Amino acid sequence: MSNEHGQMMISQLGPNISDGKWRRVSIDRNEAIIEIRLDGILLINLYQRTQQIAQNNTWLTIALGGLIPNSTVQLLSPLQFALDGCIRNWSWVETEVHALNNAMEINEHRRCFEHEKEGSYFPGSGYAQFQVPVFLINEDDPKDATPWGLRVEVSFRPVLATGVLFAVQGQNTMAFSFAMDSHKKAFTITLFDKQFSKHFPDDFCVGNWQSAKLKLLNSHLTLNTPTIKATWNIHLNDFKALKSVWNKSTTTFYIGGIPGSSYFTGCLEIFLQGKRVDLDLAMNKHGHIRTHSCPI
Repeated sequence: MSNEHGQMMISQLGPNISDGKWRRVSIDRNEAIIEIRLDGILLINLYQRTQQIAQNNTWLTIALGGLIPNSTVQLLSPLQFALDGCIRNWSWVETEVHALNNAMEINEHRRCFEHEKEGSYFPGSGYAQFQVPVFLINEDDPKDATPWGLRVEVSFRPVLATGVLFAVQGQNTMAFSFAMDSHKKAFTITLFDKQFSKHFPDDFCVGNWQSAKLKLLNSHLTLNTPTIKATWNIHLNDFKALKSVWNKSTTTFYIGGIPGSSYFTGCLEIFLQGKRVDLDLAMNKHGHIRTHSCPI
């Protein structure tokens, strides 16, 4: 509200809305009162404490998916990113309906999937980049009998059988990558200047869910899927070099592609070092990646 005579009352916090389900939000203004409801439940009241403010001296601005550009508004709980989701079946101020419809027609990434589930979707136009310290685990701690190794578990449903699924980049070099090669019809793994490949399993099919587990430990690299198992011997110096890169604060890792590469298209979930990767923790993420919605 554009004046200092307003007061906000929160009726209740409401449910967790990061569950992949559709919600109906309504914002109603009646003279000096603004009511915000979620699925019909009144959550927030905004009202003027005095009736001395003429109607033409107040205005209401509603932003969808983020704060108003150049806004000085301070939130009680700061948002790390703009809303990751989409809007459907809206009824809006009559003068704005045309503009919203045009925006949907021009940019397909603003459209909702007809049927969605919880998950993450990569549209084939970008990647998510993370700082490795988010996932640093001191596995060489004397109290932990498990030696250090790189462990990656991937579940994905590709639209195309191509693209980088996961990669680790040091300060000056690409240290490790796991990708699909549509020409070779194979998974490809790159460790510095070495490359390993394994043909897709017989049941590999674009549009179906796939899974793969990678483990790099000492002098062995293994790739497991529900139907194949591959093991390669690697040089111990390469393993030590990767471990050194991983433990540097400047190292980053990528999901869904790397700069200048072919990007993954489809739904994707990754566990790294036994921990699920939360795309909301990315230091950089392409704006068209949908963190919490995946087409069924």
